[in-house]
Amino acid sequence: MAVEPGDRLPWRSGESSPFRVGNRKPLEALFGASHDRRMLFINFRVGDGADKAAWLDAELGAVFGKDQVFRSSRSIDLGHDYEPIMWDAVDTCSAMIAIIGERWLADFGPRLFEPDDVVRQEIARVLAAGKPVIPVLEHSGRMHPAENLPPDLAALANCQYIRLTYRDAHAIPGLIDRLIDAAPELSIGVRDGVKDLATWYRERTELTSSRLPAHLDLLGRDEQIAHVQSWLTGPPANLVIRGRTLDEVAAFAAAVLDQHNPRHHAVRVTSAAGWERTAKIPPSFPAVVVSDDVPVNESQADRHVIIARDGFEHGTSGLVLPPVPRDKARDSFLAVGVPLHQADELAGLARRSSQALIRRLSPNTPRPQWVRPPDSAIAVPLSLVSRWSTDNEADHAVIARITGEDYSRVERFATVSSVSADPFLHRSGSRWQLVDPFDAWSQLMAQVSDTDVRRFKEVALDVLSEIDPVLSLPDPEVASAKVTGAVRSWSDDLRQGIAHGLARLGESGSVRIAGRSAEDIAATVVHQLLQQANADRTGLAWRSLRDVLPLLAEAAPRVFLDAVTAGLRGSDPLLRVMFEDAKGRTLHRHSGHTWLLWAIEKVTWAPQHSSEAALLLARLAGIDPGGQLSNRPAHSLVALVAPAPDSPLPIERRVAVIDQIRTKYPDIGWRLVSDLTERRFLLMPLARPSVRHDWLGPAPTSSDSIKTYWEAIFTAVLADLSSVPDRWVTWLPRLTSLTSARQDALLTALEGTDFTGAEPKTVLALWRQGTELVNSERRGSPMPRFLPAEVVDRLSSFLTTIEPVTDPTRHAWLFTWHPDIPDVELTDVDAHTAAVGVLRREVVTQELSQHGVDGLARLAEASDVGQTVGWTLAEVAEDAVRDEMIARLTLPLGEGWIRGRAKAAGRDWAVELSAGLPEDPARRTAFLLALPVDWAVELLAHEDAAVRDRFWTLTAALNLPAEHPEAYLAEVLGHQRAAEVVEAMSVALHGGGKGWQPPVELVEAAFDGLLNTSAQITSHTVYAIGSLLDHLHLSGHDLGKVAQWEIAFAPLFHDRAPRALLKLIANDPAAFVELHRFRYLPNEKLNPKAYGFWWTGEHLRCVPGQDGDKVDRTRLLDWVRKARELLDAIGMLRTGDEAIGTLLAAGPPGVDGSWPTEAVRDVLDLEDGHDLRTGFARGIGNNVGFTTRGIYEGGDQERASAETYETWADEIEAGWPLAAGALRDYAAFLRGQAKHWDAEAADDHDE
Repeated sequence: MAVEPGDRLPWRSGESSPFRVGNRKPLEALFGASHDRRMLFINFRVGDGADKAAWLDAELGAVFGKDQVFRSSRSIDLGHDYEPIMWDAVDTCSAMIAIIGERWLADFGPRLFEPDDVVRQEIARVLAAGKPVIPVLEHSGRMHPAENLPPDLAALANCQYIRLTYRDAHAIPGLIDRLIDAAPELSIGVRDGVKDLATWYRERTELTSSRLPAHLDLLGRDEQIAHVQSWLTGPPANLVIRGRTLDEVAAFAAAVLDQHNPRHHAVRVTSAAGWERTAKIPPSFPAVVVSDDVPVNESQADRHVIIARDGFEHGTSGLVLPPVPRDKARDSFLAVGVPLHQADELAGLARRSSQALIRRLSPNTPRPQWVRPPDSAIAVPLSLVSRWSTDNEADHAVIARITGEDYSRVERFATVSSVSADPFLHRSGSRWQLVDPFDAWSQLMAQVSDTDVRRFKEVALDVLSEIDPVLSLPDPEVASAKVTGAVRSWSDDLRQGIAHGLARLGESGSVRIAGRSAEDIAATVVHQLLQQANADRTGLAWRSLRDVLPLLAEAAPRVFLDAVTAGLRGSDPLLRVMFEDAKGRTLHRHSGHTWLLWAIEKVTWAPQHSSEAALLLARLAGIDPGGQLSNRPAHSLVALVAPAPDSPLPIERRVAVIDQIRTKYPDIGWRLVSDLTERRFLLMPLARPSVRHDWLGPAPTSSDSIKTYWEAIFTAVLADLSSVPDRWVTWLPRLTSLTSARQDALLTALEGTDFTGAEPKTVLALWRQGTELVNSERRGSPMPRFLPAEVVDRLSSFLTTIEPVTDPTRHAWLFTWHPDIPDVELTDVDAHTAAVGVLRREVVTQELSQHGVDGLARLAEASDVGQTVGWTLAEVAEDAVRDEMIARLTLPLGEGWIRGRAKAAGRDWAVELSAGLPEDPARRTAFLLALPVDWAVELLAHEDAAVRDRFWTLTAALNLPAEHPEAYLAEVLGHQRAAEVVEAMSVALHGGGKGWQPPVELVEAAFDGLLNTSAQITSHTVYAIGSLLDHLHLSGHDLGKVAQWEIAFAPLFHDRAPRALLKLIANDPAAFVELHRFRYLPNEKLNPKAYGFWWTGEHLRCVPGQDGDKVDRTRLLDWVRKARELLDAIGMLRTGDEAIGTLLAAGPPGVDGSWPTEAVRDVLDLEDGHDLRTGFARGIGNNVGFTTRGIYEGGDQERASAETYETWADEIEAGWPLAAGALRDYAAFLRGQAKHWDAEAADDHDE
């Protein structure tokens, strides 16, 4: 310790040091858990050996590493509290070198006998810990006898010493050997085969910069971490851990040990010699063995030893490391500041190969084995094809063709490589893929030959130009295309792999590949593919390329843009065929325009192509017919030029692009600026390049540039509004969302627009829009709601200048259900109704005097609720307009007038008017339909057949008369209106019939009518059918008849249990057998006539004999016995038993808490009940229905369910072994399903 003579420590003589054993603060509390361990401590006294300490520090540090040698003057940074650091180094060192000079005792002896002397304390603590202390003397120096030393240093006199001077550098190797002999742990990192695990882990990743998240190796491995930590707290033993590579296991172990004990001393053993050295190290040092050559005794119990096993060895013992989950890895990369698109890519690498990830982040990492022969002979051509299917023989033939090797040899290479320490290929489910296509290409492209290029081009043209046979199928056959074999010859994986290879060639630019620039090779192939597509006027070639268009665009953006331009030429552009969702065809098809948009969006990231790509998006927006999908060309345009931070265009260039589009395509440009200023527009991110990392990232924006941008956009809006007055109609409502300055500018532009030449309908629409806005602002209060009062007043004044005073339809806003009225709130119903009535009467009176009945008829036709115009006219003019109204009975105005006058004048007025109506069936029927239904039915008796027939065809079935409603509905039913009658009876059941209940005969007649109609049955009618079926069942109607209706209507329902049918078959096994005979033919195949009942039949669930949560065992067994006897008699026992088993897959748990109930277990345990158990398992599966899961979730749901069924099986095993077996069989099925979903999730993780 470098303490000057006479210096005192912070505590007084005789006081206990706060850093002594038993009273020492944990170092982690002072410096954190990452403080380095010091293996060798150099003790010296300033003034007697400090120079020799520095010399030895340098010599030994060069061998053991500076961080493994502690010398206070160097190891403690300036300004730090030296005491906790120094005493921690003393306590954690493996050995101490004590420099004893000529003055050590002669001149400093008194200090040595002081209790608080630091030199003395350091030596004493190491001696007390039983660690070796090596005195280093001068040539003329001597060891002092014990009697000359303090008592706690007496043992120093007997320590073997060594004499060293500066001239004895040759003796350093011998010193090192002797130090290692004295403290074997000093061999760690110095001798071959054994290295400090933490140092290895740090060196492995230290060149990857800060983009590598801490503890990435622990993600998604919580169970394994808990297992290892529990093992570490137990007695020493071996633990086998299996991973894809040995280094993956070692990295995991290092991370867990660091988490478990940041000051661990674990070692990484790589050879038998290293294991021999490890055996001499104290047992407190855990070991991680990463070599098959290390002879670890299976029963050793001296230390904790982790034995790493890789993919070359498959075994059932040990802990298995699952791959790192992509989603969790991505989140970790995002947390350290990696952009989203890069984070996802690096997360995929972390999952597939940690070594590939390190090489991506640290280019100086040594090159992998597969870049050298013989592996490179196969690896080089495969670097052009990043993936293919493992089970598609056509893919295998292509891979053999590209590599020039038999596919079995390629497969062997892939298999061996995938489990190596630095794999070239990775298998994910049914797909082989390059671990890192970018790494593979950069490592191998210099070795690509002419033959490789020629083969790749031929294969690319053959595979990618194949027409997708699904595109030629009728819509109903698309869903079964795979079953019928109407699929491409080559897999989607191979297509994507080849397209990816073309994109990598394009990214390589002018780099020479086999004598040609890489981008020229890619452009040649892409040109031929797209030229063929434009030559095919059916559009099938373009549509067949849809899935690879984004990568082809990255491969050759210039060629791609030219091809799209050619495909958009003419009055009927070829690329219109890409919009396949225009007619709602999206159930089993994917619209090609989606991929086309992604392709163009990716090209926008290339600065030299972004403007042209934007114009193509505008052109596509012009031919877009619209469809069900939300991704449209117009939306892509908005995402490209909006002031969002993730657009590739600089902010000023976005304005220039907008102006270009407005100039070339004015309508599209107007829609673009309108969408940009729509507050509720949902902005979707642009597709980013997946290969072309040479293209620029998002352009930065500033608050000043965004302000300038919005000024330019608003200026464009005003210019476009002034040039086309029609546009004001849709844009005026946005006035409420503008700043006050822009409100002023907008109104100034509005006031300055010349509307004299505008179409009258445009002026009317603008006036109505503005009037509704003003009324809305003034509603309920004199003060406006969103706009300043002066703005509302100004807008109102403008509207008076354009009000079409000669057009009565301008008042149509008033004749809606709930019009806004100035100074009246909608919530004040009475006041609002009165105010609306006053205004309506004023308007009708005014328009009647100015434009007569014809004007009011026009107003009624233009209004949302035109009958209210007629109703108001009845209030204002009464019978003064009788003749005009009789002439207009079939119009909304006439209907409203009749309703209003009938209410005011009564039944006698209606009878009198009926007598004077002309003999016109249409007008007489319209008159009757406008009357209260009871009056209409009474008057109908005096009408001729034509009027009656027309009335019953048009009258509302829901509007039941007070008397004889069943007769009324029977007449409606007689005019082929069964659905309306069913809905009316359903409403009546819920109180709409004022206590009237529909008779059974009428319900059955309506049901018959429904079954015989060809009209489509709506969801409202389906609901009504269910209500009526429940009514029939609950009212005690014959179960058999209700069950027949439930069977007949079963195709309409997906979640309604046929209650009557279930009760019928639960009570009568013969009824169950009869139902089974309907479902199956005598040969026990499905009856085609019962296909509509299949879903309902498979989901029939009831347990005969069940009452609440109890099941009568005797009744159930008797029911099963009788049903089986009947089934056996007709030769349908096999399918019948399965149906019984399915039926019983419900019911309560047993009294013991396990499921199913004991009575059902008895049935399942019948010795001849194999088919019963089969049906039972199928029924359990059908009970699950549809499930949803996250993209990376895998089979967690199925495993959780399997555990539940296995638990029940264990609980009932003793009494019902066969029933328990059925539960276990189903659990095994679930675990198989879980593996399937795990594989699906793994594919998504590995993508």
